[in-house]
Amino acid sequence: MDFGKSMIDNLLDSQTVLLLGNGINRYTTKKYNLPEDFSWNGILLSLLNENGLLYQSIPKMFPFTEVFEIIKSSKEIDDKKLKQQFVRKLKNLKTSEVHKKIIDLCSNKHIDILTTNFDLSLEATYNFVRRSEISRKKNFSRWYPWSVYYTSQEDARTYPRIFHIQGDINYNDSVRLTVKDYIHSFNHFNKYKPNNDKSLYNKVYTWVNIFFEKQLLIVGLSLDEQEFFLRQLLYLKKQLAKDSTEKIGTYIICKEDTELFDGQGIETSKMKRLRFFADSLRLDLEEYDTFENIYSRFE
Repeated sequence: MDFGKSMIDNLLDSQTVLLLGNGINRYTTKKYNLPEDFSWNGILLSLLNENGLLYQSIPKMFPFTEVFEIIKSSKEIDDKKLKQQFVRKLKNLKTSEVHKKIIDLCSNKHIDILTTNFDLSLEATYNFVRRSEISRKKNFSRWYPWSVYYTSQEDARTYPRIFHIQGDINYNDSVRLTVKDYIHSFNHFNKYKPNNDKSLYNKVYTWVNIFFEKQLLIVGLSLDEQEFFLRQLLYLKKQLAKDSTEKIGTYIICKEDTELFDGQGIETSKMKRLRFFADSLRLDLEEYDTFENIYSRFE
């Protein structure tokens, strides 16, 4: 499949939002031979070792959210200090030509970006600045800066606007790491829930509006069971769709992902669960052979 033609011409338009996960950082780390492993597994293993827990690996399928609980239960460290350690590691991430090309693509197509990443590698490509439609003196929370987005210094209306839906390293308190963090996100989300009569949804513009009003193109993001906050939002998005047969978006997956496919290209149990999940949501799956097939088309 011609990823460039399929993605740019057929999947990305003004009614779409690009939802990016950490795949872009994993890809660029490997491509440019960066010294540090910026996969979730690599970051968390480094964090364990930094706190004196000298594990050689983290077992597959072990919830990443619980790794933080392991650290907290083994060492006297509070959430604030743990998040500071985590954020320091992410500040080592470098921007790349792939990041730049994604920004260019979205700019040309008039498309916004939602990302589950905490880092600002995308923003660094063009020195984007922070903006918000909420006054910092009223209704603003550094724990949930959901109205904050990053865009051109010259024009706030220029695409893309980049929203960080799981937290942002400019606000350490906003970074969602533990199960408790995500439970708090659920509670906060009720204030912006589209089908809640008392909701701020139509009064305050946040990433929630974009998530529910646009088709999603999901790239480089694991949607396994530990992403329970995001998965619940997807279920609600499908529930609120005017047409029950309408798809809610497209999800790009890679056969090189050994958690989804084995060495012979056979689906793992995780992939079968993902396919069941996607089918139930009317979330289309598009499969590509390698990560290079996906990200190199941006370059």
